[in-house]
Amino acid sequence: MNQLDDHRLAIAALEQARPQNSQLFQAPWQARIFALIVEAVKAGHFPWTDFQARLVAALARNDDADGCESDELIERHYFDAWLIAAEETLQALGLIAAGEVDRQIETVRAEVDRIRSIQQPLAFIHK
Repeated sequence: MNQLDDHRLAIAALEQARPQNSQLFQAPWQARIFALIVEAVKAGHFPWTDFQARLVAALARNDDADGCESDELIERHYFDAWLIAAEETLQALGLIAAGEVDRQIETVRAEVDRIRSIQQPLAFIHK
């Protein structure tokens, strides 16, 4: 059995454990980061164990899930760790520079602020 088979078994176990008719991912970004990592592993950019080790470390560093009172908060904590592990993995491969994600987020925020500043308020017509 290879790493991809291990991953498939883990997904199958997740699907069996979740309540019937519930979504595997609660938000689109969770599915996207999951797919990004799975595709990068499948394409041979890095072994699953490299990402997995970083994910475990990220979960251990942010081990405040015990204080989470809902499944939603636990899931958010878990996928936040996925984001951290993904960023660390991509940095280790030299695909992104340290701080690049933060810079991109700030660029997007600045552009949103710029657009909002030039938009005219909507006028509603009352009849």
